[in-house]
Amino acid sequence: AGAAYAAVEFEKTVVGEFNKVADLPEKQLAGFRKFFMELSQQIPLSANEIAQLSANLAQMGVPTDQLKQFTEMVSKAAFAFDMMADEAGKAFGQIRSAYGIKTIEDLRAVGDTINYLSNTMGANARDLVDIVKRVGGVAKQFGMSAKTVAVFGGILRETGQEPEVAATALNFMMTRLQVLDDNMKDVLNTVGMTAEEFQELKKKSPEGAILKLLEAMRGLDEQTRSELLKQWVGQEHFGKIA
Repeated sequence: AGAAYAAVEFEKTVVGEFNKVADLPEKQLAGFRKFFMELSQQIPLSANEIAQLSANLAQMGVPTDQLKQFTEMVSKAAFAFDMMADEAGKAFGQIRSAYGIKTIEDLRAVGDTINYLSNTMGANARDLVDIVKRVGGVAKQFGMSAKTVAVFGGILRETGQEPEVAATALNFMMTRLQVLDDNMKDVLNTVGMTAEEFQELKKKSPEGAILKLLEAMRGLDEQTRSELLKQWVGQEHFGKIA
């Protein structure tokens, strides 16, 4: 009875959820049915969970010809990162969309970076996925890659910041550097950099521009550094970055 129920639920998901989004002809749909079932033999996720995950990816705009590859990659990440399949499908779909990630190789590289950081820093992979997802809109505008956001997120998680708080702080940092108001120009001037020089650095490498600014601050005395950080990120976020 359990197997029969699972088969019915699987068919409901394939037809009612997955194909509602993917809109495939029956022959192609049969190929996906087989794919979901075979993948469920390789990882500890049910065919039904994998079909739901794939439906989420399709909903987020993954093209049909790439859907099997993306589904396999994200299903394996869901298991490795201790995420629900449905949650992983939505999160990685949002990351792909927010950062304009086109290829499976590039999305896999984000997953590999998150996996590496979770093994070497005091942040679990699920939290890093959450941070990368939350920061996506601002990071894309600033020009920062998902992999670099994961690194900065890992650093903030190591200081004990919750994912939502870490993401808010990162968003604020990048927004201030994007706007470059008078306060931010003062910060740059104090470390010997003009707004124009920062913009040039940012054009070449957004990540490198932030790192150069942080490096310049490191060379200042502690009190000046603290004051500049407060000017940059505001009192509210100062403790999280410092």
